[in-house]
Amino acid sequence: MLDNALYFPAMTAPRSAWFMRSVLYWDQVGLIRPGDAPDDPHTRALIDASLVEHVEPAEYALYGDVDPLIERLDALELPAPSTRATFRTGVIHEEKFNLTALDALQARGLARRGRGPWIEVEATAAALYMAYLAALICARKGRTRPITDRQGFVLPSPVGEITAADIARFKDRERESLRRMRRTVDARVIDVLGLPEEMREERVELLVAELADDVAHIQEAMRRRGWRARR
Repeated sequence: MLDNALYFPAMTAPRSAWFMRSVLYWDQVGLIRPGDAPDDPHTRALIDASLVEHVEPAEYALYGDVDPLIERLDALELPAPSTRATFRTGVIHEEKFNLTALDALQARGLARRGRGPWIEVEATAAALYMAYLAALICARKGRTRPITDRQGFVLPSPVGEITAADIARFKDRERESLRRMRRTVDARVIDVLGLPEEMREERVELLVAELADDVAHIQEAMRRRGWRARR
């Protein structure tokens, strides 16, 4: 059972309802952060409360098979530098790179050295590489799923500014209920995504009904703490 998550592509924790819901319902959420990554109070508070794990990419990036990544890049047929009017980039810390992958990107004109430890990478290639790195880390860590920015549904979460310490205390108290709900959603969502579009709404309604008692329990527990809860 996959009970941990690894967030990408950013190395700091987003200030979003979706990310805080992830922190609440996954046993632990990892951030791919080099040792000298810039810190911010929000991310540091989550790490100090043991809600977020600092994952060093250098421990994993050196060992992956990059052939599938390179094949995927070549299949995309991204324009060569001479045919691009602009070089739309993302920046990736050098410690996140498998050197073979970096050489391949540079040879195709898709990456170049930026300032300090940063590599400027063509935006599509950057997104593909970070997804590759996240999948590699998850495979090596085990019991971990890569997650990225998206909207959640069904699972209730608190509204407004909640401190990391308060979230940690609530999570310790309600851990089994939170885990059971997230596992149920994970299992059912996979089924829903495999259905024809016209059948998905009905299946989601069935999922909401299945979780009704657990949702009511968590919402009441949040209200007892003085939190407003939403889904």
